[in-house]
Amino acid sequence: MDTKNVFIEITGTDLTKCKICLSILAAQFSEHCEGDSKFKIEPVEVIYEGDASQNLLEPKLKYDTFEVEIEYISKLLGIKLS
Repeated sequence: MDTKNVFIEITGTDLTKCKICLSILAAQFSEHCEGDSKFKIEPVEVIYEGDASQNLLEPKLKYDTFEVEIEYISKLLGIKLS
């Protein structure tokens, strides 16, 4: 396959959910790239005409760190974790 670039467009009514979907899809597509492009994601600037304060650079691919109880996760997954 000779595809070099993929542009992912997301449309929706909830900006937060659109950002989450974009991040997931971009990460999944990047896994299938080859060579130096593997896992490489280039953000795109979204420009709002008439209101530059709303301009975005997406995807950001940020993550949150949080603590969970091993017992609870083990129960949810149905497997024993250590």
